[in-house]
Amino acid sequence: MNKGHPLRPIMHGAGAMVARLLAVAAIILAAGGTAFAEDQSPPDPFKLLNDDDSAIYQDAKHRLVGASDPVVIVGFEDIMIRHAGATRRVAHIPPAYQVLKSVGHTPRGIWAALRPAVEGRDPDDTWRGKLADLRPKIAAAKAALPTAGLSPAATARDTRLLDASTGLIDVYLAADLPDRARLEGDMRVLAPLILADAAEAARLQLEAIDADLRPWWNALSDAERAGTYVVVLGPKTPRDGNLAYTYFVNLLGRGQDGYRVIYAESIYDETGAEALLAQLVTDRKLSADFFVDERRMERDLLADGAEDWVLEHFGRLGTP
Repeated sequence: MNKGHPLRPIMHGAGAMVARLLAVAAIILAAGGTAFAEDQSPPDPFKLLNDDDSAIYQDAKHRLVGASDPVVIVGFEDIMIRHAGATRRVAHIPPAYQVLKSVGHTPRGIWAALRPAVEGRDPDDTWRGKLADLRPKIAAAKAALPTAGLSPAATARDTRLLDASTGLIDVYLAADLPDRARLEGDMRVLAPLILADAAEAARLQLEAIDADLRPWWNALSDAERAGTYVVVLGPKTPRDGNLAYTYFVNLLGRGQDGYRVIYAESIYDETGAEALLAQLVTDRKLSADFFVDERRMERDLLADGAEDWVLEHFGRLGTP
């Protein structure tokens, strides 16, 4: 009996597989051809125009900000001065400032462990573990206070603050969760000590800034002072009354508030500060050349039209 060629089933199966692969390849090629055809559609001329305009403008920012000198960038640990082709860092945060800040933050940590629980947002009672972990760190800080470089008055004050914090932790851990009125009352007792620490920390930081900046500032020519830009890095809060910003507004003059003394809100590094300065310097030149108003581009270019529409749309046109 003829059973056929022994390799025929295998070849038949291989042929079917090849056919399926070829079919898949054809589909892929067809899809690729479609995509290729779509890619050949004419580019958006308006996008191309805007992209080119924007690239030229970015290049202008880089070139125009180069003429800004001196530039001062106030960071979180020191101040960078770029002047006459040289860069240096001054006004480092004094060690005693860091001590006062750490001690002053202690009641905040206690409050932050408890406040969510008081509002019912700590079903697992994690506040107990947080306070228990915090207690030995408070004890270690208290032991280090006498050699931390604080004034005698600050050492005595911070000893009281840390002792009071430890006492509160012990009371809270031994009892049930305090209610909001109890928590508020306990924290308000500590508020004067916290504010006294803050006042001393402010003096220490301002003295460090002034000791380094005032001699440099006094040595500048009138033209150099008139061309100085100061960029102060900082978060959204606390912006109002920012220590470094207040110092430089008074150093350069009250009229420089927001003009040559600039608060870089939510910018945390010098690269971001440089980019903001480049934007402002360029926009101010553009505003003067186009609109005879150096600060016009610091408002939304659409602001005037938007205000007109809103007044009309919401029935406020002609009303105060």
